[in-house]
Amino acid sequence: MFRGTIALIAVASIGCSRSALIVEGEIDEPDSHRMCEPLEPSLPNALGILQVALGPSYSCALSVDGTARCWGENESGALGNGSHTDSSIPVEVVGLSDAVKIVAGGHESAGISCALRRDGSVWCWGDVEDEVTHQWKSRPLPVRMEGLANIDDIAIGGWSACAISDEAGVQCFEIFQSRPTPEVLPADTEEIAMSRDQICARSPGGTIECVSISEGEEVPAPPELEGAIQIAAGELHFCARSRDALVCWGSDESRQLEPTTPVECGDSLALGDHMSCQRTLDGQLYCWGSNTFGKLGQDDVQYEGGFDGSGADAGPVSGLAGVLQADVGLNHVCAVTTDGLFCWGANHHGQLGAGSTVETSKVPLPVAWSPP
Repeated sequence: MFRGTIALIAVASIGCSRSALIVEGEIDEPDSHRMCEPLEPSLPNALGILQVALGPSYSCALSVDGTARCWGENESGALGNGSHTDSSIPVEVVGLSDAVKIVAGGHESAGISCALRRDGSVWCWGDVEDEVTHQWKSRPLPVRMEGLANIDDIAIGGWSACAISDEAGVQCFEIFQSRPTPEVLPADTEEIAMSRDQICARSPGGTIECVSISEGEEVPAPPELEGAIQIAAGELHFCARSRDALVCWGSDESRQLEPTTPVECGDSLALGDHMSCQRTLDGQLYCWGSNTFGKLGQDDVQYEGGFDGSGADAGPVSGLAGVLQADVGLNHVCAVTTDGLFCWGANHHGQLGAGSTVETSKVPLPVAWSPP
């Protein structure tokens, strides 16, 4: 069940402003609406990084060569390097190759990572459930998930994961413990997003359906959104976007659902613990909600935000430009830019990847990413 305020909120007109005002024969762009100039560079970036994925207190990044590196807390073996020692710099996930996507999740010190390989197989590592004893067991090296083949996409949230394939549709499971897929999830699901206790699926037609991970729990229906093209999940909330609108639902304890000032030129979403972020078409990243450990990345925002319905409004991450993709952990955020990889927020376990364990950073720090 959700803790705290439950809300259904729709934020309209968050797309790009394509018009301008003509004043005395000159084109004058209004202050509240900027023209959208899409960022031309695409992934991978100059460092060869395709994607970043964050667990509670650790981070992972996928390279164009199909290998991955992780850094931060490693009590559960979620860094995948065969040890249980934290690292403040990226370390290679041992034995992983040909990966096309990585996901990370878990809760507090228990981290779980999975990778989808080019051949459609799924490999996971970290604090997972033993398939025989059903007890939590650390697996510090990648292990293939039996029973999953020809997979097209994967998602993770809390202790569960889901995989999509043309052959089997959606298959959801406890890590290393198979569980039946809820029958209400559409067989033609195109994208899945998972919070701590719910799974939401987006169909090719843009409709969204949600079910509870916990048996018997009721799930509030998501707000209507015509033509959804992305769905994203935080710990206790979801957002979905179409080409010109955004809707969010779930817990709003830190105002993580609705920014008072809509994000202009809004594009892809990244949600976390009591906060939300949205990339813009021209490569900025706006975040709002809880600012614990400075995870909003806004150097001029002092308020941290509690769970009483208060939180910071949407604002751009300080000094960050050329954002291509981002992800949110428990109390930190990382972003892939055209020429680098940056993280900010909590750093108690070195999850910012900057080579130190300074407790926190309110501004983006470059990850110590060395060439392969």
